[in-house]
Amino acid sequence: MNLESGPKLIISDNGSVLIRAVEPNHEGHYTCQANNGIGSALSKVIFLRVNVPAHFRSRAVNQSGVAGDGVVLMCEVDGDLPLRVAWSAAHRPLAPGHSRVMERHTPTGIVTELQLDDLARRDAGPYRCSAANDYGQDEMIIYLTVKGKDVTVR
Repeated sequence: MNLESGPKLIISDNGSVLIRAVEPNHEGHYTCQANNGIGSALSKVIFLRVNVPAHFRSRAVNQSGVAGDGVVLMCEVDGDLPLRVAWSAAHRPLAPGHSRVMERHTPTGIVTELQLDDLARRDAGPYRCSAANDYGQDEMIIYLTVKGKDVTVR
């Protein structure tokens, strides 16, 4: 496939190539060929490695739960491994017996879940999911609202 200049790709007269806003799909082998009509053509193959910083698909999410029930807060982070992910609550420390964190790898990163058991109104507020790798860091906020349990009066 030959490269052509366009808004995202500029090929200069001297043969240099500028890729604006490089994306993971730009990763791969590129061949540069030079021919001046005298003698053999020269060619050089290079491999372009695209490093992907940690980043979340969403910046902020609203979620609700019911007092006495459990809730799972989820965030999905993309980026090159290894990814380091941490949860925190802005209003208080996460209680070890009251919360659990689970992670699973995806083709583009990690999905992490914070499971909160036996919700109370004090659990309401912002929860921060932070991620970092060697190329960058990002964070996502989940705003948790805790509703009271419906009570039936007879």
